[in-house]
Amino acid sequence: MRTQECRVDGLGPLITVVPATSTPPPDPQLVAREAIARLPVPLPEIHFGPDAGQLAVNVPVWLWVANPDPVSASATDRTVTVTATAQLGWVTWSMGEPGAADVTCTGPGVAPELGADLWRPPCGYTYRLRSLAERTAGAGTWPVTAEVTWQITWSANTGESGADRVTTSSMAPARIGEWRTVIVAGS
Repeated sequence: MRTQECRVDGLGPLITVVPATSTPPPDPQLVAREAIARLPVPLPEIHFGPDAGQLAVNVPVWLWVANPDPVSASATDRTVTVTATAQLGWVTWSMGEPGAADVTCTGPGVAPELGADLWRPPCGYTYRLRSLAERTAGAGTWPVTAEVTWQITWSANTGESGADRVTTSSMAPARIGEWRTVIVAGS
């Protein structure tokens, strides 16, 4: 800090002038972190189909999350305001079956509509093994985890902007049975 001493019109008492300290403006990236922390990003709401109560080996299981809507939040520090928006980018599914590769789907997936080709889900998985109690430590279900990657964009009233990502995940049990064909004589 610099001080200056002077006399009014060169006469009179000596006056010490201390300039006001200026506070640096807020960093928009720090304000963006606060806005991102305030985002009400939901946990994925997992769904299986076409009928979650009748999932079977060798039959495609449709996968989707039911709460994919974008969410926004803002933060302000003095003169800087940042708005952040999170949009669902993709979902990575861990199907719980031993040896199964993860399934990654762009977007939330969709529930099957009436008339849809149930053998071709846009996001799906086909189990090889039933979820027997002896295979699942007594649970009788495979633990399915959906990890949603949310793509975040933010912009400040100063013109700066940026991007980030955040993930949320949840788990749901999938009971996988088996369908059998029975031929009845005389039918």
